[in-house]
Amino acid sequence: MNDHPVEMCAFGTAAPPVETQKRREASCWRLLNILSSFLLPDWREETFASANDVEKLFGCVARRDSFDWFTIARQLGHPSARLAATIAAEIRALSAAIKDRDRDAFADARTVLLELPTRRCIYAFLKRKKIADEPKAGWIFMLANADLISAGITTHTVEHRLEEINRATDVENTFGIYRCWRVSDPVRAENIVIEALSKSGCFRAPTSVAGMKLDAAIDESGLEIRTLNAFGSLEERHLWAIFPRHFVGGYRKASSRH
Repeated sequence: MNDHPVEMCAFGTAAPPVETQKRREASCWRLLNILSSFLLPDWREETFASANDVEKLFGCVARRDSFDWFTIARQLGHPSARLAATIAAEIRALSAAIKDRDRDAFADARTVLLELPTRRCIYAFLKRKKIADEPKAGWIFMLANADLISAGITTHTVEHRLEEINRATDVENTFGIYRCWRVSDPVRAENIVIEALSKSGCFRAPTSVAGMKLDAAIDESGLEIRTLNAFGSLEERHLWAIFPRHFVGGYRKASSRH
């Protein structure tokens, strides 16, 4: 989502250019204005561009595939990948409903976005709301440098651990943040890492395989904090029960977008 050269910073941690950040913030305010009213707004190209900008922010966190994905996740209050994907899908549905002049679909998507912590994340991005952290929480992290992986847990910031590992590791390129999960119990989380990967620390393995194993193990454990002290997994499952036709594993059904 930005054009920072790879050598300038570790993967996931790039800072957005000033103009990009300003545009994203303006788009966030426009989306908040849309969500503040139950009336179907007029369709304008600016509306689509703003919704698209905000959808890309959440989509970036869901995919975790861009040079600034962790920076954006931090700005949004660290929503989980699944939660970010759900919000992104609903923003796309909202935008499509406005363009198609479909009042029912607009009301539908708006209701779900208001039930989700969409506004909390956006206000965090705009620095108008600080999402409270849990004092006993920690991180499971998976850093990557080609096929060299460093996985473990930390009760400090992931950026701090990344800096420590890059200073201590004698390799040609720097590690980047490939995956991370905010968890409520770091002690149990450490066991999850070891059991899922059969090892911890630095080792060589296909990053995609290791990432999927950790994703599955953490999801099964129920330890992940969806956003920092803002939206627990039990509430998330409750939401899916309220809107069963919208979600399959946290993602909007393709058939419900039209």
